[in-house]
Amino acid sequence: MLHFEDFFLTDVQNEMEKIIGPITRTIMMNAAIASGKKLGKRLFRRCADKKEAIIKCINNSGIGKVVNIEVSEKNKEAIVEIKDTVFKRVYKKRGCCTCSYVAGILSGLFSVMFGTDVNFEEVLCESKGDEVCKFVTVHKIGFEEWIRRF
Repeated sequence: MLHFEDFFLTDVQNEMEKIIGPITRTIMMNAAIASGKKLGKRLFRRCADKKEAIIKCINNSGIGKVVNIEVSEKNKEAIVEIKDTVFKRVYKKRGCCTCSYVAGILSGLFSVMFGTDVNFEEVLCESKGDEVCKFVTVHKIGFEEWIRRF
């Protein structure tokens, strides 16, 4: 199992931000979604309890410590709360959400679990001073639905 050292992901993110700016978080998230999907396919082949497999994967990887997870496979929704993420450990208090990579990993894992693409959004972040980093599912919508909302 790959274990993320505190410096690795944040060093990559920091260097990318110096070169290309804020779009770095989008790139990090998209790369993490792809990695999460690959990981999910391998992980779920071996584990009947997908929720427990995700908890163990996050906890053992160094990404952070899952303190709460709520899953509705029927509604294809989930809430995941993680403490002490690798980004919080490095960035401390930044005043903004810093865990786009974690949101991407969760998006990939749960897309495989649910059998449809979902994205996670970080709604609380320890780097902003919140008690936990909280991630919630946000379903992808098509262009027509997006236009209808305006």
